[in-house]
Amino acid sequence: MPEHQEREVKRGFWHYDGLLRKGILIQAINYDYWYELEQEEGVDQTGETPQLNAQGEMYMLLWMDQTFTTRESFTVGGLDLAETLALAESIVRQPIEWLVTE
Repeated sequence: MPEHQEREVKRGFWHYDGLLRKGILIQAINYDYWYELEQEEGVDQTGETPQLNAQGEMYMLLWMDQTFTTRESFTVGGLDLAETLALAESIVRQPIEWLVTE
């Protein structure tokens, strides 16, 4: 399997509690996060295959500080960018100001 790689797809801002500016990055990753995690934990994956989109990727949401220097947490996105964007906005319950478009 090729080395795990990530690439930034989108970057944006939202406001925690309506005041504190927070950052979000969306990355495309070339591996199935859950599949790899279970493999590391020794889970029997007989008959299982990684779930990736047609480009061989899935998306991750990285919750960042306002300067994009510190990752505070992450959320596993999905296989579709539009669905991942909608997921991000549903989590923060507000529109996100997106700055970078793929």
